[in-house]
Amino acid sequence: MLEDVNRDYKNTINLLRSQLEIKNTALNNNEQEQCLCRKQHANKESYIEEKLEGMLEKFKYELEIRDIKIGHQMEMMELKNKVSLLEMQQTITDRSEKKINKDNTNVKLHDEGYSTSRHIANIHPTNIVQDQSPSIRDCINNEQNKTSALQKQSANRTPM
Repeated sequence: MLEDVNRDYKNTINLLRSQLEIKNTALNNNEQEQCLCRKQHANKESYIEEKLEGMLEKFKYELEIRDIKIGHQMEMMELKNKVSLLEMQQTITDRSEKKINKDNTNVKLHDEGYSTSRHIANIHPTNIVQDQSPSIRDCINNEQNKTSALQKQSANRTPM
């Protein structure tokens, strides 16, 4: 209802102006300026929205790259830890094998010493040689026990 009344007033004003030959330029200029402002605002809004969308995409892309780099660094650290663990296990295994080989060499030397002392005991039976024989056997038994214990330890460590 008020709209109809407003239209009537506008029509009356326009009629009077046309009769008085007053140009409607002031109103047209105002309307044109408002239209231009709206278009400029719309253009600026779309430009800003495009820039923001571009920035958002770039930010997402950079985040993905960082995630990939972090994942890569974590994998590298895990692999380095595994390699160092394997190197430590290999060092322990090597040391155990060297000790076992050394112990085996000692056992052979003890065996040779034992057979020599038995030979001496056969040739020259004395109480001293007979007293030494059990201690050599004890040494051999101890070395064999050590060797088997080391082998068991290395076998227990290997499944890791």
